[in-house]
Amino acid sequence: MGSLTDNYHIIKELGRGGMGAVYLANDKRLDRKVAIKILQIGSSFTVEQKSEIINRFQKEARAIAKLSHPNIVNIHDIGEEDGQYYMVMEFLEGSSIASMLEKQTTLPIDECVNISIQICKALDYMHKNAIVHRDIKPDNIVIGLDKVAKVTDFGIAQNDSEQMRLTQDGAILGSVMYISPEQLRNSKDVDNRADIFSYGVTLYQMLTGKLPFQGETIGEVVSKVLGENPELPRKINPSIPYELEAIVMKSMNKDREKRYKNIEDMERDLQNLLATHSFKKTNIQNINTTSANINKTTYN
Repeated sequence: MGSLTDNYHIIKELGRGGMGAVYLANDKRLDRKVAIKILQIGSSFTVEQKSEIINRFQKEARAIAKLSHPNIVNIHDIGEEDGQYYMVMEFLEGSSIASMLEKQTTLPIDECVNISIQICKALDYMHKNAIVHRDIKPDNIVIGLDKVAKVTDFGIAQNDSEQMRLTQDGAILGSVMYISPEQLRNSKDVDNRADIFSYGVTLYQMLTGKLPFQGETIGEVVSKVLGENPELPRKINPSIPYELEAIVMKSMNKDREKRYKNIEDMERDLQNLLATHSFKKTNIQNINTTSANINKTTYN
């Protein structure tokens, strides 16, 4: 594959999804581990849809590659070889929040607040650079061995007209649980407040161990996201401060006009909470160093 194979040695596959695969590789030039995402577009897409996906992949990958923030995964290179479009990313050693929740059910409140402040900083930086992630969820947030939280796997390969297509592997169902109401109604009508909603759902799950909107089918989940209010977090976990519950619920308001107008305001409220509450200090345990977190659902 030309420069791809000339410059990188593939070690193993890290994960695979509906739109491609991610591999652990060694950068031969700099002798460092990297993660390589290779775009693989299924035959079910039309020529026009494939072209749209490729164009978006290239355009947004270039935009994201210009970002430089300690809480955003670095993109080192993008390219195309023999019809294969790829992106070379920073290799993260640590654990996704999704993986942590599988082991711990909930995360300590002080860790939730500290992680949230870091993610708010990342999203604020992205939004100020006119980039909306569109797929914030526990799988796409990695906590490194140094306890630094990083946002990964931007929704750059999703085709708007196909985003909500039913799939047999449950990949779309997994994302729907975190998607904002306006994104479900019209995936083109998305701004920074969609990311605020998705992170609110993620924080709700981190604090309670439960998703606010659940169902057996995509239709059931969509119906709840659009029309049902979630159970208050403190009813599930009474140790959650009232102020933190208010932050979570405001970020998940179904009317985006009533959500935080920007993620910076949400971060301010979290910082105020941290300054006025004495949380029991705990450390995140059982961090999986196998880097499953550039993760199994990378293209969901």
